[in-house]
Amino acid sequence: RNGDNAVMQYVRPTELDNGNILAAYRPIQSANLSVQPLEIDIQNFIEADQRIDGSAGVGQIDLIADVDTGSAPSLNGNYGAAFPLYDGTNRYLVSWSVCRLVPLGGSLAENCTAAKLASGNYEAAPPLYGLWVLDVDKATQLPIELPQEGQQYDEAVVLTSRSIPTYIAPATLDTDAQALANLGFGVVHVRSVYDFDGVDRSDDGIAVTADPLQTTPDERSARFVRFEKPVSIPSDEVRDFDNSAFGRSTAQGMREILGYAPVEPDGSVKVAVPANVAFAISVLDVNGERTSARHQNWMQVRPGETLECIGCHTANSEVPHGRLDAEPDAANVGALTNGVVFPNTDPATVPFTDIGETMAEAYTRVNDLRRMSPDIIFDDEWTDPALATKAPSFAYQYDDIEPNPPVIADSPCDISWTSACRVVINYPQHIHPLWRVERHVFDTDGTTLLEDRTCVSCHSSEDDMGAVRVAEAHLDLDNGPSTDEPDHLKSYRELLFNDNEQEVVDGALVDRLVDSGETESVQQFDEEGNPILDDDGNPVFVEEPIFVTVTVRPTMSTAGARNSADFMSLFRNGGTHDAYLSPAELKLIAEWLDLGAQYYNNPFLAPEN
Repeated sequence: RNGDNAVMQYVRPTELDNGNILAAYRPIQSANLSVQPLEIDIQNFIEADQRIDGSAGVGQIDLIADVDTGSAPSLNGNYGAAFPLYDGTNRYLVSWSVCRLVPLGGSLAENCTAAKLASGNYEAAPPLYGLWVLDVDKATQLPIELPQEGQQYDEAVVLTSRSIPTYIAPATLDTDAQALANLGFGVVHVRSVYDFDGVDRSDDGIAVTADPLQTTPDERSARFVRFEKPVSIPSDEVRDFDNSAFGRSTAQGMREILGYAPVEPDGSVKVAVPANVAFAISVLDVNGERTSARHQNWMQVRPGETLECIGCHTANSEVPHGRLDAEPDAANVGALTNGVVFPNTDPATVPFTDIGETMAEAYTRVNDLRRMSPDIIFDDEWTDPALATKAPSFAYQYDDIEPNPPVIADSPCDISWTSACRVVINYPQHIHPLWRVERHVFDTDGTTLLEDRTCVSCHSSEDDMGAVRVAEAHLDLDNGPSTDEPDHLKSYRELLFNDNEQEVVDGALVDRLVDSGETESVQQFDEEGNPILDDDGNPVFVEEPIFVTVTVRPTMSTAGARNSADFMSLFRNGGTHDAYLSPAELKLIAEWLDLGAQYYNNPFLAPEN
């Protein structure tokens, strides 16, 4: 229990003789260091109230009843730590403080009683932890080290002989896995990104989606995966920077991109990923935009390890995920027979199947393991050219971006994408310069300018002659700091924050005011500032209209590219700005939005606080 309704955490897990886990359940922030010792059955339960088979049950029990870990006094006292004696009994060495109160206005601590707690005349005294032996079966406690004012015991550890736990030897890596480990990689294998908790979520079923004659590459919703990692934030002593560095929202922190890989037609993915690095996975469409909610749980692999999962997992799901003995059956059953090709696929890619393997597994067996790339690259390797025309290849490459791509051409990571390579996108360096890239459309003679599609040619507050104007769509993408946040360029604020419509008045930009349709009573004054009075000597009031500003809502959202459709759709087929930005530029903007539209993703480039 926690009377403060605080955010809680499990800490200090310790294995018990019966295979269960002893853990301390405590608030993330605590004024009295109080915990609730719990025994957790990890062998038969996947949740506190759910068994492996999905049925309801009680998977964790309080060692001591009626202990409150909140800031209010707990009549049964407070526990600071617990450690098993490992002697075949249900006994624990614990640190414990009796419940103590101080009379309001007093200074001497007194032991608690129910009457004192109910009176409202007392407040909690600081805890006073000593060491005790707790016998859970007998519900008794014996003192080992009585507490003394000015000192306390907040750890309890027993040194005793016990059986050596079963030794789990490190995995023996085969030659290929060891070579991968030496390069700093492990492997992720997802049986199908269309599998959600064992349910096939593809449009027409995985079997149909995986067949190139029934579902062309352009008809598949999942085309690529992106691997992302969190950026470690330094302490203030190392780099103290202002929170403005995160941008519109701090929710996603700062993120880097580890790389991209293709999704095979059946939704499977098998790719080398950097080892010992926390990462999350985003599933992307043909444009490189995330197709579902952000993956907010971090995973990692050891060097040479292969991490297997059946598919994806919804945030509110009660189905086990990541525990192989409890997961549902995979929706992607893989190849149905040995020695044949996947239906209607190119035999040059995979000449034969092994029963049960995914397309990603089969591809790896025949063509070697896929490696991540900083770019999105597509080649139709699965369509059988004897049965249908292969889909055209395409690539969204940083080399095609001017002036400042996140990966510099001919740099070591541009030449070879190693486990240490990262894509780091910062708005001032990589996104804002796009608005000033020259985008001129010439006649066939190559000299006659037909149209200037440079973003700031329309979206700026000055024309070519320097005259003040209202930016097109009230979106100013030109240089200069924001008046709302000097640490941000105004273009960033215009794209991601509410703004006001403006108009030019006497050569200056001012917020445009419109009649709200409501009125207010306004007292009247003469030219000398004296109140105007009526015949009875009372002040004169007149109903006057109330004028308000007109809000311009942002076209981008930190929720991602698909939630920024007001911007992104302008540049897609049929949009008013179709082909104004290149596919590589749109991919850069999309991935930056999907990461959280941070102003900086490198804390060492952010201005110091």
